[in-house]
Amino acid sequence: MSALNGIGKLYSLFKRTDIDKEMKNKSAICIGQLFRAKQLPDEMRSEITSHLKSLVNDSDEWTKNNSIGALAYLAQNLVNNREIVKGRFKIPQ
Repeated sequence: MSALNGIGKLYSLFKRTDIDKEMKNKSAICIGQLFRAKQLPDEMRSEITSHLKSLVNDSDEWTKNNSIGALAYLAQNLVNNREIVKGRFKIPQ
């Protein structure tokens, strides 16, 4: 994934304004799953975690469950966790 700059391409896709909501959601979830317990780069940490947090109550079960899973993976890293818990946010079980 890193040899082809896949994460950069996913982040570029996430940032695009001409894509639909589902594609934006899935790109954020993929980034969260790919990073797992690794620290997100500074330039994407706030945006990705904020977007994933906004999806935990999504009406689509797949989106909801996978955003929760991605947040749980990211929270294993202390820096990511600090960003996730801002505003007293708790990852749903």
